[in-house]
Amino acid sequence: MQPALRLGFVLVLGFFAQAPHAAYAQKWATDMFSVREHNYGTVAKNSDTIYEFQFKNLYQEEVVIRSIRSSCGCITPTYTKQRVGSLETAAIVAKFNTDKFVGHRSATITVTFEKPYHAEVQLKASGQIRGDVVLEPGKLDFGSATSFGEVRKSIVVDYRGNVANWQIVDVTSTFPHVRVSLKETQRQRGRVIYSVNVRLLPDVAAGFHQTDLMLITNDPNNREIPVTVSANVLGPLQVIPLEFDLGNVEPGQQITKHILVRSAEQCQISSATADNPAIVPTTTAEAKNMHRIPIIFTAGPQAGPISATVTIKTSQGATQSVAVHANVVAGE
Repeated sequence: MQPALRLGFVLVLGFFAQAPHAAYAQKWATDMFSVREHNYGTVAKNSDTIYEFQFKNLYQEEVVIRSIRSSCGCITPTYTKQRVGSLETAAIVAKFNTDKFVGHRSATITVTFEKPYHAEVQLKASGQIRGDVVLEPGKLDFGSATSFGEVRKSIVVDYRGNVANWQIVDVTSTFPHVRVSLKETQRQRGRVIYSVNVRLLPDVAAGFHQTDLMLITNDPNNREIPVTVSANVLGPLQVIPLEFDLGNVEPGQQITKHILVRSAEQCQISSATADNPAIVPTTTAEAKNMHRIPIIFTAGPQAGPISATVTIKTSQGATQSVAVHANVVAGE
């Protein structure tokens, strides 16, 4: 039985029924990717350099990845999900192995899908790895940090090249919530070492952030050195997960899921409400740092997708929303 496709994508069925050439059989898979080629640019040795080729399952049938492989050891591919449900997103993560290679490198990543049909998608990635600049560590990773205090991290830039009086002359960033300071710690016999110190400011919003600092040098041929900065900023209220999909449910079926609410200080859940009567969250009056809140979904008689927002409020005035999705399917 062929997979039922949504709305405008039903035309894809025609490709499989009529296609005289194997290229048509690949189209359903390539259509899921908006980008299939990426250039990392010029990066320092040992820099943590990755790119995610995002894709979205456009169909009602589950998409399953069989395997991924790279034509060059300079790039290691992985996937964020092997099984991708209808309308879900996932990514092929291409890690540039800057710790083991130098010079210009490129690779073709072949993604093989086994469901709903066999298909292969080829992704291309390339970049230039410098041999004269080494970063240690490969990125500035703040990990999980609170948004109500400054956090500091540093990275070492080790230059061993031929530019006389090599210097880092400036630092630029499109991310306004960091402050950067430079300190030259060594200069002798063609080797220059800098310590780059970064403060994550308390005004940063909660959530995951990733950006690049750009170190500007006086090297006329390689003026810029990108440094990845990432942080998972935890606000005074954390809700896990912020979005969940209940999948396919039958009319009248009842499902209970739980969300976890964590707070920096003990609090009560003053209210938990949903904008859809089919979803009923349960609150607790006890003051504590962690709450486990049941979310009960009862599918109605009508088939089709369901989306709702659950809003959590605490006694301290903090508010967080959770997105809930389900697909009601008529029983056979």
